[in-house]
Amino acid sequence: MNEVTTDQFQFLGLENIWILLLVIGAALLGRAFWQKRLLVRELLSFSFVADLPLLVIVPVVVLGLLSIAVLRPSIGRTTANLPQESRSIFLVIDVSKSMLTEDIKPNRLVFAKRKLLDLVNEFDRSNESVRIGVVLFSGVPAMYCPITADLDVVKLYLRELSTDLISAPGSDLGAALEFVQTNAEEMGLQRYSTLVVSDGERFGTEAPKFHTPLYIFGVGTENGGPIPGPNGLHKDARGEIVVSRLEREYLRALATNSGGDYYDLTLGSRALPRLQKSLLDSSEKTVHAEFTSVTRYREVGFVFVWLVFFVLAILYMFPSRSGILALFVLCIGLRPSLGIAEVRDIQAGEKAFAEGAYEKALRYFEGESLSESSIEERRLFGKASTLFRLGRFSEAGEVFAQIANQTEDGRMLFRALYNGGNASLADKRFAEAIALYDQALHIHPDDEAAIFNRELAKKKLEEQQQEQEKQQNQSSSDEDSKNDQEEEQQKDHKDENQSESGQDSQGQQQGQQNGDQSSQDKSSENSGDDK
Repeated sequence: MNEVTTDQFQFLGLENIWILLLVIGAALLGRAFWQKRLLVRELLSFSFVADLPLLVIVPVVVLGLLSIAVLRPSIGRTTANLPQESRSIFLVIDVSKSMLTEDIKPNRLVFAKRKLLDLVNEFDRSNESVRIGVVLFSGVPAMYCPITADLDVVKLYLRELSTDLISAPGSDLGAALEFVQTNAEEMGLQRYSTLVVSDGERFGTEAPKFHTPLYIFGVGTENGGPIPGPNGLHKDARGEIVVSRLEREYLRALATNSGGDYYDLTLGSRALPRLQKSLLDSSEKTVHAEFTSVTRYREVGFVFVWLVFFVLAILYMFPSRSGILALFVLCIGLRPSLGIAEVRDIQAGEKAFAEGAYEKALRYFEGESLSESSIEERRLFGKASTLFRLGRFSEAGEVFAQIANQTEDGRMLFRALYNGGNASLADKRFAEAIALYDQALHIHPDDEAAIFNRELAKKKLEEQQQEQEKQQNQSSSDEDSKNDQEEEQQKDHKDENQSESGQDSQGQQQGQQNGDQSSQDKSSENSGDDK
């Protein structure tokens, strides 16, 4: 076995180079996105310190690494010529004029050709290594395709089968089998398989002798048919049309006596797997002069795949940009100002928050201010989010406002303003919520969630104002009703007083009238007395 090693860098998967277009497109989109962010910063006069565009860089880096891996980079190759070991099979095919009989459409030879191609395809799809040689015979035998392991070459020869390949008339199967045996001995083959394809037309009466099992495909029908020729149907010496028939019993006896088997060549291919197994079992693997060239490439694409996993692992362990920066500082040997315990507390709080244990999460987020501003923002954001989930909306809003006032990160500013608006909305401070949403939309004008929540806050504010006006109108109406009631009561009281005064005057007049009447009576009496 000879080996040749070369050190040469190359890409083995250049057919996948179109994937690089995706990387280029992603890079261009990322560049446009980043320029838009820079424009927003300038318009809003933000100061962004250590603000890496990771949303742009990470996808491009990951896509780039995966693209390189798909292109299958190789740093060298080793080529070895290995001796080939395979099973040997001979196809012995009858190409006499009787194979043109059309009792099987379109004719016997074309039909046999198709079945043989199916059989070779079965060998090609199998895991077995085989060599196939093709021997043709009519009146004399001939090596048509030398035995080879290249089955594509065998199929190419089979497609060109014709009765014109051998001009000698007749059908001498015995001579063909002796020819196969002689060639096998010259190649040093001890056990090999032989498949005969014929209609059984015999040139002589003596059955040929063969020392290895024969597997025979019988082609045609027992009713047979005339043999077409260039000048019409083939006729014998007496001028009668020759009818060629399938000699099934002759072929079956020949196969059985040799230890092989006989198969009728029909439209169905159910016999092919069984025949394939028999041909393989009756032969043995032998090492021959042909060599197989095997090339092993030293591919390094897996390195780029591992780099992708490394990048994703960093993003998983350090989800914030500041966390990645902290890792880079550690990698270059600098001592970050943030303590490891503090980072663990924040991570534990985030885990508890994700599990719904908000009281526990709040205990982790409560603590002294950290010297690293970006990590402090992360802690405060976790605290504010936890307070919001606990229903303490006013406190959550205060913490979000604190983040918005001290952050220098545009993305964090948007999140603080947006979530502060949510806290105010939940606390029914709708005007304040609208103002916060407006500030957030100055940063990201197309954010659908902020737009929706702002419209909701406006609707709630309008309903609140309408309710307040309704309550004020109701209060004013109640006060007017109360004043009217008091005036009515005062009027009723005055009427009662006037009524009582009238009754007293009437009593005095009645008493005066009674007194006058008494005086008159008394005067009359006095007058009578005088009379």
